[in-house]
Amino acid sequence: MGFSNFRVSAQEQEEIIKVNLTGPNVAKLIGKTNATANTDVIESLQLMVTKAVFPRNTQIKNVVLDVNGFRTERSKMLQSAVERTIKYVQTSNKTLRFITMNVFDRRAFHTVLQKQTEKDTHSESEGLGIFRQLHVKKIRRKR
Repeated sequence: MGFSNFRVSAQEQEEIIKVNLTGPNVAKLIGKTNATANTDVIESLQLMVTKAVFPRNTQIKNVVLDVNGFRTERSKMLQSAVERTIKYVQTSNKTLRFITMNVFDRRAFHTVLQKQTEKDTHSESEGLGIFRQLHVKKIRRKR
């Protein structure tokens, strides 16, 4: 597979440590199947890096791993999906349920929705483990 000529950079922030892997062949590390599978691979690698950085359950900060800017691009795509979801929920008055969404995507969805303060929408997660679902619904204002 060969992972020569790759670069690892890390940036420590107040609550997280961002680790970026970049290079010509490093994308092979996460595969090319689909975005959800790629995110799952990154989440697994991130867990391994976290365990290496903070041994014996001494985790002080969260480690966020990115491979060739995949997370950044995925976040932009999810932002667009959130905006379309808000429009749909606002016009249809229906609750949208996303049944298969990994942790990274679900967290990104919640974060973007929370930043959309002028919108009358709300997101919540329900269920456990792989059965966890994201629900987006219109907030009904009391008069």
